[in-house]
Amino acid sequence: MNNKSRLPLQRYLSFIFLLIPLTLTVLSCGLFILLFAFGPEGYFFPYPAIDTRFAPGYSEQAFQQIQVGMTKEEVWQRLGPPLNGVDEPVWIYSEDNGFAFWDFAWLVREIYFDEHGRVDRKESGVAYD
Repeated sequence: MNNKSRLPLQRYLSFIFLLIPLTLTVLSCGLFILLFAFGPEGYFFPYPAIDTRFAPGYSEQAFQQIQVGMTKEEVWQRLGPPLNGVDEPVWIYSEDNGFAFWDFAWLVREIYFDEHGRVDRKESGVAYD
């Protein structure tokens, strides 16, 4: 091969060797922005419960089955014990977990009881505190 036929190949390889590090830099910066640029208590879309500690025995499916009017015993059978005391008017089934290296939003799961010990309402949301 003569020098003229190698010139386009050298240009192509030079372009590729410059493009690879540039692409990796852009992708890593983009990942950093997605994870941390939303500030403290950002919502982590890939795994929203990343910073949530749930009560032992808790499941989202069982929480969705809780209906207004159920007794404390019925709630206990489906969800198990809450994180706080059972004599409380609000049973807390999730709390801020304090994720190891960042503070993300966490999922709130609470059951409110009336004065007769029946479900008055349930809270399901996101806390940014």
